[in-house]
Amino acid sequence: MGEHFDRPIPELNPSVRLFERLTIERWQAHLDAVQDRAEVALCTRVERL
Repeated sequence: MGEHFDRPIPELNPSVRLFERLTIERWQAHLDAVQDRAEVALCTRVERL
């Protein structure tokens, strides 16, 4: 295909970019909050031998 098919389509709606930025900021805030907690024990049905 042509070179222009390899590029992402520009988003014309400004609210899409703002929503994506908000989602990233909220996710980063969640990761920062979880990082300070104690290590989470994983739930699994497999027992170690």
